[in-house]
Amino acid sequence: MGDVFKNNTDIVNMSDFGTVFHNCTQLNQTFYGCSNLKTIDISNVVTLDRAFCNCTSLEMEINAPNLTGELLGNNLTGCFTNTKITNIINIGNISTIGVFCFANCSLLTEVNIPQTVTEIKNSGFENCSSLSSISTLENV
Repeated sequence: MGDVFKNNTDIVNMSDFGTVFHNCTQLNQTFYGCSNLKTIDISNVVTLDRAFCNCTSLEMEINAPNLTGELLGNNLTGCFTNTKITNIINIGNISTIGVFCFANCSLLTEVNIPQTVTEIKNSGFENCSSLSSISTLENV
């Protein structure tokens, strides 16, 4: 799913979209800049590319057991840059945490990194001022 909701400030909770969204496995800038989005279920998502960057109201724990590959970002933005996520419980079997992936997540306190991760790129956790616990998980 491409950037269909990009910069939409009317979206608060994705449960209104029902099963249509829950069957989506790839999010590419889909909710980029949705500044009022607070919660979303990403348990079925396999690929993320800057999907939630600048969703400044997004307050949730990340539980995405189906993720694979790389959590993508670029030189300016990452998947969850500038969000209010608090914990990263399960990020599946990803291999790489991309550039600026979790940058400026000032409420992020706990990260569980699967053993499949072989690289954390520049600024992956930049300015995560509350980060106090990083754990490596057995393969999930």
